[in-house]
Amino acid sequence: MPPADTRQSILHAAILLMGQNGMDGVTASALARQVGVSKATVFHHFPTLDEVPIAALDLFTEMMVPHDPDESADLEDILVALGATSLDLSAKQSGLVQAYCGFVTKAMFEQRLKVKLVAEMDAAVARLAAALAEKTRNAAMASELSRLCLVTMDGLMINAALTGDAQAQLALWRPMARLLAKEYGHENSN
Repeated sequence: MPPADTRQSILHAAILLMGQNGMDGVTASALARQVGVSKATVFHHFPTLDEVPIAALDLFTEMMVPHDPDESADLEDILVALGATSLDLSAKQSGLVQAYCGFVTKAMFEQRLKVKLVAEMDAAVARLAAALAEKTRNAAMASELSRLCLVTMDGLMINAALTGDAQAQLALWRPMARLLAKEYGHENSN
């Protein structure tokens, strides 16, 4: 397995293990066993185990946030697609939402994780804002909209995980996306 693939496999395994057993389930032995590599290989890619959940969170937000939205799509379509992608991702990646919630909970009580989590969320906001920049009235509004969307996606994914009904959450997101597009898009020049 090429090194990049091994690293990705370790991150996917971490997400799975966090979802099944919480943060304490992410050990070098468990990761190595899940991926089929040695503990030395795990530590080659991640010098400390504390780096694994942060990198897994980064992978999650990378998968969720569109990098190159369809240029012909309007802001509402892009926002609906963001919701659909996020909910689909959480449904397909077993334990993803549980892993995320476990990480956030642990970060509330550990300052070093909290700092890393806030930095990762700021980076996710910046990535989404860059993707939305052409569709919003200005950069500040793109950033504000991005943060609002990511916070809302957290709630939608948690509710989808609790209810098992991602489609109901997407149905709730569609009118919200319409309202946000009207408020933040070019067509509203108030």
